[in-house]
Amino acid sequence: MQTRSMTRTQNYTISNVESKRMVQEEFFVRKLSTGKSVTITVTTVFRWGSFMIELTNKQKEEIFSKQEVIVSDYEYELNEMSDGCSMDMYIEDEETLSEEEKKEIEETTEDLDDDKLEEEGWYGVDHRYTIVGPVELDLETE
Repeated sequence: MQTRSMTRTQNYTISNVESKRMVQEEFFVRKLSTGKSVTITVTTVFRWGSFMIELTNKQKEEIFSKQEVIVSDYEYELNEMSDGCSMDMYIEDEETLSEEEKKEIEETTEDLDDDKLEEEGWYGVDHRYTIVGPVELDLETE
């Protein structure tokens, strides 16, 4: 008779230790008037943030050795992010776009607010949360 080992997970609160180390990347797609589909990434840096994250013991050990933790790679739930201190936008494959297409993107992304982008025809397709530098892990108690 074979037995399968079950990998036990526990819930932790993960947060950044150093200020300005919580990064949120939101990916948006829009079809331009030329018919070309384009993706932009809106990157916001927050001073502080925390998530509930589900980890095995092995994952917990690995996290402490990483220079950056991509929280989105784990089972997680956003607790909070506060004090957004910078926001940038990046255009995927920008070098393949015409000046007309770049101008259209610029005109429809003047306000990087999610609702305003949606009004301009941009659709959120994905997001990624990353903590850069050391992290703090606290075991969740029930």
